[in-house]
Amino acid sequence: MIEYSAIAESSAVILTIYFLFFPITLSLSSKNLNYLPLPIVRLHLLINFLLFGITIILAVIENFYSFVFLIISLIFLPFSINYLLKFFESSLKITESLKGKL
Repeated sequence: MIEYSAIAESSAVILTIYFLFFPITLSLSSKNLNYLPLPIVRLHLLINFLLFGITIILAVIENFYSFVFLIISLIFLPFSINYLLKFFESSLKITESLKGKL
């Protein structure tokens, strides 16, 4: 028996942590970092939001596909986080190199 409320709650928690992680990381890393998200970064954020949002909606109406969307969301999440962290790291390096030239 699948507990749909558990799927909805876990998806909501993961989605909340995911969207809070990057602003907190940026605020702790550097105060002078100009964060200009690329279209691909926005696409990753949008895809994760849609996948977890669909998972929550399907779990609330107790549909079996909520379990399938949860698995798909959890598979896509590490790839997205890896890409976004690499983007932040490269933007930090660019910012530090610009500070050295000024």
